[in-house]
Amino acid sequence: MHSIAKSILSILVGIARDQGYLRLDEKLSEILPEVLDPTVDLPGRDITIRDLLTMTSGLGLPQFHTTRGVPLPEIWQWTLRRPMQHIPGAQFRYDGDSVICCPSH
Repeated sequence: MHSIAKSILSILVGIARDQGYLRLDEKLSEILPEVLDPTVDLPGRDITIRDLLTMTSGLGLPQFHTTRGVPLPEIWQWTLRRPMQHIPGAQFRYDGDSVICCPSH
């Protein structure tokens, strides 16, 4: 399920980009204002769409395993509060949770 979700997500991101709804260098803080409260200092604030898609977010290893029913904003907040291990865009590390953010868990 995760690999299928990533394939579908990449197609949808490509369509959104082609139609001008999304920029690959757009920061998450620009597109998720309801999740990234400007008064909260989150490590993931400056991660871009490109960083997530290329698995170079810099976030630490995921530890979140859930069942269905957890609201997506909660999962995003958890994901973006993970400690940074690298500068976003600097190093590849497989991280399926950051890309699909758990709808199929």
